[in-house]
Amino acid sequence: MQNIEFEKRELTRLAFVKKYVPEGVESGHTLLYDWDSSSGYLPAVDELGSCLSSYLVLLRDVPEDEPWDVLGVGMLDASELLLAFLTRADGAVVNHELSAALQHEIESLLEKLVKFREEYAHYDGSNRLRSISELLNRAISDQPAAGS
Repeated sequence: MQNIEFEKRELTRLAFVKKYVPEGVESGHTLLYDWDSSSGYLPAVDELGSCLSSYLVLLRDVPEDEPWDVLGVGMLDASELLLAFLTRADGAVVNHELSAALQHEIESLLEKLVKFREEYAHYDGSNRLRSISELLNRAISDQPAAGS
């Protein structure tokens, strides 16, 4: 049963990538490591917000007692896609509350991973999560809060 649930989560993650990956781009990994900027893709502000919201749903779907689930291939590609969006949307307005919720979820998952097995802190999936958290933190600190 546990394996079936993991497969369902992986399919959801693959659907996330399919939804947000730009036309002509193979994967989140391809977009993130597009060193020569051959895609030229820049996400719109509303697209970035939607991607952030959908990614938060993916993270919240990780079982409480299985934090390593976030290290799966589908989640890695989803993380690389979001990371590509964030790096390409440099200076875009991000929702402070959404970004803070996402950062909190990431930090919580990373803490659980390390408690379960310390070497998980050095896996690619963990590194992508940390990078997302750092970019969100930078984006939040570079913008005034709503109502300021």
